[in-house]
Amino acid sequence: MNEWQEERFWDRNILVLASFLVPFAIFLHTLSPDIGFKDTAGFIFRSYEWGPIHPTGYPLQLILGKVATFFPLADIPVRVHLLSAIFGALACMMLSLSLYGFLNNFYLALLGGY
Repeated sequence: MNEWQEERFWDRNILVLASFLVPFAIFLHTLSPDIGFKDTAGFIFRSYEWGPIHPTGYPLQLILGKVATFFPLADIPVRVHLLSAIFGALACMMLSLSLYGFLNNFYLALLGGY
């Protein structure tokens, strides 16, 4: 590995960590401890009871929400909201990595992911 590839390797690793951990910390800080408003009650209840959420169904959210209800962390709404926080942080990370691949600029990719 030459010097340029090694620098790019470390930039990408720092970008992955920073663009996941910072949004995840923000999502955790603002996580709702109860059912919340509008559609969140439907998502939580249907994840726990296995039923269609809306006409489209949101099958991935339903299946992963059901898996999240089995973890003994906290109340069931917190578990399902934690799942949404994880996927929101993963989306920020993937956006940062995509921008880094297109722009080749660490700072713009990090800023764009936030």
